[in-house]
Amino acid sequence: MRVKVPFRSREITGVVWNESANAPKGLKAIEEVLDETPFFDDRTLLFYERAAQYYGISLGELLTASFPKDGKFGGATDVKHFVPKLPELSDAQKEVVEKIKLNSGFMVHLLLGETGSGKTEVYLKLFERILMESGQALLLVPEISLTPQLEDRLSDRLGTRVSVFHSQMTDKQRREVYARAARSESDIFLGARSALFLPFRDLKLIVVDEEHDGSFKQTERGPYHGRDLAILRGQVSRVPVILGSATPSLETYHHALHGEYQMHHLSPFFKKPAPKIDVIDLKKTWEKETKSFITSALQSAIEQTLEKKEQILLFLNRRGSASQRLCLGCGSADECKHCSVTLTIHSDWGKAICHWCGFQKKLTPQCDLCGGKEFFLGGIGTKEIEAQVKSRFPEARVARLDRDETAKKNVLPQVVRAFSDGKIDILVGTQMISKGIDISKLSLVGVLFADQGWGIPDFRGMERSFQLLKQLMGRAGRRGQSSHFVIQTFSPDHPLFEGLRLGEESFAHFAKHELEIRKMAELPPFKRMALITLSGKSESEVAEEAFRIQKRLQKLGQPLQMELVGPAPAPLYRWKGLYRQHLLVKSAPKGHLTTFLTAAMDDVERAFAGSKVKIKFDRDPVQFM
Repeated sequence: MRVKVPFRSREITGVVWNESANAPKGLKAIEEVLDETPFFDDRTLLFYERAAQYYGISLGELLTASFPKDGKFGGATDVKHFVPKLPELSDAQKEVVEKIKLNSGFMVHLLLGETGSGKTEVYLKLFERILMESGQALLLVPEISLTPQLEDRLSDRLGTRVSVFHSQMTDKQRREVYARAARSESDIFLGARSALFLPFRDLKLIVVDEEHDGSFKQTERGPYHGRDLAILRGQVSRVPVILGSATPSLETYHHALHGEYQMHHLSPFFKKPAPKIDVIDLKKTWEKETKSFITSALQSAIEQTLEKKEQILLFLNRRGSASQRLCLGCGSADECKHCSVTLTIHSDWGKAICHWCGFQKKLTPQCDLCGGKEFFLGGIGTKEIEAQVKSRFPEARVARLDRDETAKKNVLPQVVRAFSDGKIDILVGTQMISKGIDISKLSLVGVLFADQGWGIPDFRGMERSFQLLKQLMGRAGRRGQSSHFVIQTFSPDHPLFEGLRLGEESFAHFAKHELEIRKMAELPPFKRMALITLSGKSESEVAEEAFRIQKRLQKLGQPLQMELVGPAPAPLYRWKGLYRQHLLVKSAPKGHLTTFLTAAMDDVERAFAGSKVKIKFDRDPVQFM
């Protein structure tokens, strides 16, 4: 139960987790009990405790992810009414539904199907069965940006309310959903990773859609992975877990290949012609055409698509107007004063902005160092592309979706609905346009600069690039119409592009090659990892503490067969004014990483208690910047 307790000079909300036989001296009395009955059952308590132990973070940090701090839960249990409107499933979909036994206990299922193969229809059919049995189901999506369109679709097809839960809701809204979960109300719960911590009483199924997406990993405030905790929750609750993706993570795919997960394949629901794939060599167009990311080939494809009254998606994984501004006099660039990165130019705002920490600098007509007035603008962003598209296609209805736009209230759902309703002809955007957008008349997808993905210092760079390109391809032709995929790159012979031409076999082809490389390099899924990051204001102190902790942990890890790599400067060496060092821990998949991390955290907490250097542990890291 939640309780109000005195804490120093204020009153805070706490949770009575267990009973103790002996009360510590000086213990203060509870001032108020907020709940009439406990809303955590034994399985939910066990899930929290195992999750905290696995990631080495406190129960309080996990509770903060979802817990409504104030107000009382009231109201009686609703009687659930629903009128589903579900179409007849294909034979392949029916087979998957029958193989996923809802009442047979815990099992992880990988639902592997091309974008547009009808994975959501499988989820809906299973949800219908759960509602008929007065149960609860949880559908996790990688980002809250996906929830508006999906919420409408689920509510309409199931003929009932859907309970949405994510971190951007008000405390009152979160409290209402929390109460529905705790009162065993029959419902479908839709949310981002924090929805995992709801106090379900009658959970029958967990679905993790787009399970490969990096957004399921929380990197701040107690790092954890939503997909992995969904599997833990399913295990504790003894219910099936479905991981759905057209391009699953290589860890998930490896588990399925080795029989640890059940794998189900879905072919596209609509039989459609293979997409036309054109790879445009930007080196040649840069020499022969105007130096532009809207090449003549892409312009022609856009014109033809507009003539057919069909829609277009243009992808560029960089917001703003240009990536950097270089002084031609001294060669200096506008740099962030807090991070070791150059600033992104936003010409329409007259500012240069750091996309890592938010630092802003007013653009001046002369160089800060030498006073020079001539600059080279390197790269390009979505704002500039939007302006160029509007100039070249004045009759077209053009919109943009990126972090700058979606920071404005209600822009995201409005733009997605307008695009879905055919009120937008061309949508320009960053990665968010590759996720969950289901547009019936979309037939052309243009990737303006594909090379950005594999320039990142991360062993998952190729995997992310392939997943992104494959997801973008899947946005077009979802109703059986022909589709066109234009990829612009300075590396047209890259093997990634040839693999995309293999259709349904493309992922298996890519995964086989990439897993062979991972095995030779002893990388996940063949090794488990933990990343230790040290940060502080003094560059020398951070380096000294990094070597000191490496020596301590080396001794601690030897009996447990831990391999320590580093320390070394982080790729993003300075962030928000702090210098950063990395130390990597590698363990065999069945090794003793949990034991090591528990001991390491306790040891570090004692040995570095007075240090000014902050130390962070991240188990199963998904990025290494």
